[in-house]
This record gives sequence, structure tokens and C-alpha cells, in this order.
Amino acid sequence: MHPKPGAVTRYRSHADKDVITFTVHSIAVSTAAITACETSKLGSEDPIADGLEAYASTLRALSIGTNLGLGQALLIIPLASAIPRASSAEGLASEASGLVRRATPRATRAYYGLLASLSPRHLGRYRGPVPDVGSQGGLPPLVEVLEASSWDLVHSELLSSYQASREVASWVSGLEPELGLEGAAAVALLRLLASRGDTLIARTYGMRAYLVAREEAQQALSSPDPLRAAEELDIRWRARGWSPGAALDVLATGLSLYMIMRAHWQ
Repeated sequence: MHPKPGAVTRYRSHADKDVITFTVHSIAVSTAAITACETSKLGSEDPIADGLEAYASTLRALSIGTNLGLGQALLIIPLASAIPRASSAEGLASEASGLVRRATPRATRAYYGLLASLSPRHLGRYRGPVPDVGSQGGLPPLVEVLEASSWDLVHSELLSSYQASREVASWVSGLEPELGLEGAAAVALLRLLASRGDTLIARTYGMRAYLVAREEAQQALSSPDPLRAAEELDIRWRARGWSPGAALDVLATGLSLYMIMRAHWQ
């Protein structure tokens, strides 16, 4: 979709990645989602671990060694795991969070392995209530790792039954008749950034950048032409190197919920 302030689109790339890069990466996300869904249907003890392991092995097969969408995979895999167990969109999000809370240390090991191999740029030294990514000792259940940094937008989604993602799905549903899917998604992204900000920008550039980004998104959203304002915001954020990766992960998840609602539960 375009525009996405500071992010890769079919018209705008980054120095090290473009739309083709993300198209290839989508193979890994879809493979992980299908694996999680199938193993969940077969009664796996931990379909989230199954999905994360499939994501890691597919990244290796595709020779992807940098972080392109770990947050997206972390959000999509539980939803895919919940599909065989849910009968509504609300039930899907709730069951996905339940599966996250029941995920075993095997899922934590897979997640830590991905963090170690992909080395996201915001990942620094850590001291806190759970082991560091490089720890060689025993690992806690995944929910304890997520709760240790629950201020993060992606982690909070997994713990809150996908509250922000469900808001995005609702916004897109209301906006699509007037703006089309792409325009609706772009405005939904501005709403998300205006209401919740982006925790990846906060992690990478600090809280002042987080607050400035949120204020600028609010201004763009209140513009008479928010899509044009998003284009102008893209120019500013791209010059600063800002890319709202956490909000984009939630946008992808919200669009996924919207698509499955439209296909199966309307």
C-alpha cells in the first residue's frame, strides 16, 4: 500500500530493501501461518512454537538474515493457530491471546533464536526479569517475555486480545466504501499512529521522537486531505530515517482480521 510514512512501498524503497524484498519475505510469514494453523488443527501442544520454528527455517532457506517482519510474524502466527478453534473474529483474537499465554518455553527459545539471528536494530543490552536473548540457561514461557516489555505495541497486542488490530479492522471496514482498501488502510495507519504512536521509533530514536511522530500523525489525520498529508509526512520521516515498524505490524494484522472477517464471518 502507498503512502506509508517512512516505509517501503511499491513507489518508495529503502537503501537496503524494496517491495520485492518484502514480497519474498511474505513467503516465510505465510509458511509459518500455514504450519501453525495445520499443527493446531492436529492438536499440537504449542502451534505457536511450530509456526515460529517454520518461520525461522524458511528465512534460512530464503537466505534472509535481517529483520524484515519479525513483529508481523509474531502477531500473525497466533491468529493462524487460533483459526481451527474459533467461530468469529472476536473469538479468533481471544483464542490467539489464549494460545500465547499457554505457549511453552519452546516458543520462547524459537523467538529468542530469531532475535539473535536477525539482530533487530533496536535490540540492545538487556537487564530485567527475564533472561537476555543470549542466555544459555532455562527459558520462561513466552508470556513472561512479552509481559516484561508489555509497553511495546506488538507485545501488548498479543496480551490484549489484539485490541489495536481489531480497531484497525473496524476502521478499514468503515473507510473502504469511500476510499477503497488502499486508501482506507493508509488512513487507518494514520489513526493508529495518532492514537498509539510507534514504539519502534521510541526504541530506536527515543521518546522525544515518539512524541513528535505521534503529534505529526495527528496533524496529518486532521488535514482536509489526509492521504496527501501522509505523502508529505512520508517525505519528512524518510529524511529522518523514521519507519513506524511496530504500527505497520499492527496494520498488517488488522488488515488480516478484516480480510478473514469479510471472507468468513460477515
